[in-house]
Order: sequence, then structure tokens, then C-alpha cells
Amino acid sequence: MYKKDLLKGKTILVTGGGTGLGKEMASHYAEHGANLYICGRRENVLKDTASEIIDKYGTIVKYETLNRDLGRALFLALLRKGIRILSNPWWQPRGGSRED
Repeated sequence: MYKKDLLKGKTILVTGGGTGLGKEMASHYAEHGANLYICGRRENVLKDTASEIIDKYGTIVKYETLNRDLGRALFLALLRKGIRILSNPWWQPRGGSRED
């Protein structure tokens, strides 16, 4: 439906990117050319997911384990670097609260 290079040159941060919906969304973005930062709580899961996506789509995938405070700090740092797409947030970047 979408062009394969639709997201080429874009970098997307996907929290909860190691499993479930986050993993599926990350795979879909990679299929369309995006580079990825995937984040979650379990390093082994993130590493496996990053390897799968790299092997299948040949895109750049970096990963980081997060807690709530580190997630906010990473989000703000990435904004400063020009990343403008956040997908599947497991925390509220503009305040509010959400249970872990």
C-alpha cells in the first residue's frame, strides 16, 4: 500500500519495541526504510528483535533498556537530535501518569 522507501532517512523511537505491538510497528517502519531506536525493559528481547529486523530489512536498529525516568530523558535527547516520530509510548511525554 505504501512506497517501500516512504520513511527512508527518518529515525523512529519505538518504546515497548521488543515484543507485541511495538515490535510489529517497528518491523513495519523498517520495511518502509526507517532507522529505529527500540526501547523496553528486557535487553535480551530487544537484542533479539533488533537482530531480526536488521536481518530482514537491512536497516539501522539501536536499542536501549529503559525505566520511566530514562525513557523521558532519552525522548528529550532524541528530540534535540531531530527525531520527530515517537511510536507506542509507554509513558506520557507531556506529563500525566501511566502505570508501568
